[in-house]
Amino acid sequence: MDTAIYLAIELQTIQNEPHPSKVIVPAKTYVNAEQLSHDNDLSCLLFDQCSPTDFFKDDERIIYSEVTPNEHQMGHKE
Repeated sequence: MDTAIYLAIELQTIQNEPHPSKVIVPAKTYVNAEQLSHDNDLSCLLFDQCSPTDFFKDDERIIYSEVTPNEHQMGHKE
């Protein structure tokens, strides 16, 4: 049975805490301008154009990007 491996990406402060107002999102993430607010509410983000192997958990503010077997063998993520 093969188990998927994911790279977790989180933006942190210099104190190693999750950054309170900055976030990294997957490539091809778009913003619904009608829902845009300036209170760190991420519900305006649209992920339908993102790679299906990447996903963003807004409650954790972390991107999870699937690592292919080749990337795993090479020891780096494209």
